[in-house]
Amino acid sequence: MRGWAIIAGLVGVASGTCASVQLWLQIDGTKSFDSLVDDRAAYVTAFINGVKNTVPTFDYGVSVFGDRQPADGAQTTCYYDVVGTGNTSDKESKTKAFFEAFESVDDQDAAEDSISTTAYLVSTQYPPDLLANTNKVMVIVTDAAGKAKGEGGDLEGSTALDNPDSCVTCDRSFELVDKTAFQNYLSYFDIALIVITTDDAANYWTDIVKTRGRGGVLLTKGDGSEDAKRVVEGLVQFNCSSTDGGTDGGGKKGGGKTKIIIIALVCTLLVLAILGAAAWWWRKKQAGGGAPKPKAAPKAAAAKKPAAAAAAADEEEEYDEDEEGYDEDEEGYDEDEEGYDEEEEEEV
Repeated sequence: MRGWAIIAGLVGVASGTCASVQLWLQIDGTKSFDSLVDDRAAYVTAFINGVKNTVPTFDYGVSVFGDRQPADGAQTTCYYDVVGTGNTSDKESKTKAFFEAFESVDDQDAAEDSISTTAYLVSTQYPPDLLANTNKVMVIVTDAAGKAKGEGGDLEGSTALDNPDSCVTCDRSFELVDKTAFQNYLSYFDIALIVITTDDAANYWTDIVKTRGRGGVLLTKGDGSEDAKRVVEGLVQFNCSSTDGGTDGGGKKGGGKTKIIIIALVCTLLVLAILGAAAWWWRKKQAGGGAPKPKAAPKAAAAKKPAAAAAAADEEEEYDEDEEGYDEDEEGYDEDEEGYDEEEEEEV
């Protein structure tokens, strides 16, 4: 397995900018890790500078985890707060001084507490009032798989810790954190998990990151600057929007410029469609209001029709009167004929 197993879901912001990043670096302090990174001071300094030089708004904290109390009961320290989050002028010098003086926690290899501290860290080092465009990231650097409840690290009869979000214990009479609870803490505080590890432990961490759905797993090169470069690649891929010659959020060079052009074309076509519809509506309105109404002439003709009908009726009435007069003449003619008959009778 090589490179990133998964990285997804980080915040993207406005064009040409990167969201701010709050990162917690938790590095393995066990003896077995010495063979991989023998100079933790150089590794941590190079890693922090590598991220800071690429991500403009960046805050970080650092801690070291070790093995819990060994099975023989010897006392040990399994957790160190190196520096907390918050921008202070002496943070870099404090970090460097701590690791220059640091010696591996012990020579044993008991339950490495890389995840039991999560509840405490996310509760104390990731303020709930962080801005919405801040990516919260936890980076674990280790050569081994984590150990959780039921995975062989618990002592028989151990009990659950009542307040894991306010303290860290190295006492093995308390059971290790449940893996589901570990993932729930990350989800609740919306923290991406990035694990830098070895080939032997990669599958264990990949399963956790896949379940979480936000973060990544990569194989360490044992060099802080080299590991930081690959972490930064993941952060830039999902944390920064595209700039000219940069990435488009999916890792493709110049892709952001193409997206901008496509969006501009779509907007232009939409504006043209709206203008075309408006012009069509205006022409239709003008055509409906300015042209003569086609039924105006038939109305005028209809207005003349009653006058013509009245004149025709008058003519018929006059004609009837003439006919009536003619009938009277005929009646008079009949009277004349009757008188004519009478005259003929007298002559006979």
